[in-house]
Amino acid sequence: MEKESIEFRYYEIPSDMPLIALLGEEWIRMYGEDAMHFHNCLEIGYCYYGQGNMYFGKREEPYGPGCITIVPKNFPHHTRQTDEPPNRWEYMFVDLERFLNYAFPDKVKYANLLEERLNSKMFLISGKRSQSWRR
Repeated sequence: MEKESIEFRYYEIPSDMPLIALLGEEWIRMYGEDAMHFHNCLEIGYCYYGQGNMYFGKREEPYGPGCITIVPKNFPHHTRQTDEPPNRWEYMFVDLERFLNYAFPDKVKYANLLEERLNSKMFLISGKRSQSWRR
């Protein structure tokens, strides 16, 4: 039995801002050729057009235009389109701890609770329905 490899993708978040955005024409492409992977930070993705399936570990969920994904750091996932033309996605990668500490400097317990909750589930949200899964 062949083991599936999972790739680690490291994103360097600038010290002066707790997130980076991957935008533009580079993200209009065919999705599905890359390996299952995970990141060192929270990923937020938005699908402008195209359709396919998102794989979250062993779970599968269809996506389409207007879909938003929120993937915690260290959570294996993969995108595979099911239609012919290229799909268009754009992404934000967030250092969640830094972002929440900046957003809630006087509410440390709240920031910690929010970080714990966002890192515990993978979300796929569309105009038609939303799903969330526990690890």
